[in-house]
Amino acid sequence: MAPPSAPVGEVIADICRQYWPDALFQDVEDDQAHPLEGGWNDVGSSNEFFIYRNATAAEAWEKLGTVAETENTMLHFLIRGRDGAGGGHEVTCVCDARTGEVERIIHTIQSELGQIARS
Repeated sequence: MAPPSAPVGEVIADICRQYWPDALFQDVEDDQAHPLEGGWNDVGSSNEFFIYRNATAAEAWEKLGTVAETENTMLHFLIRGRDGAGGGHEVTCVCDARTGEVERIIHTIQSELGQIARS
């Protein structure tokens, strides 16, 4: 969980970019994926989005969907506000399998959001 003021989408995008330098972002309601590098960043206004490892992965997901070739090349994030005392954000990450690199990405996101919550 992240505090209400935390820039959750931006934190997620920055961390994914650390692991996947050529990552692309796609809002769930957008037909196009956009590179996270080079100044494009509309992540903050999105509550549900995909981050692809690179353009090849985005194209493969578009053409093939869930197949062995696309495994662990895309992460699906959902950010929801929490009601009640303290509010905050609940973050859900959907992946194929929590192995290796994906596990490290998720752990880094959890650590960074936890650090923001404690500050």
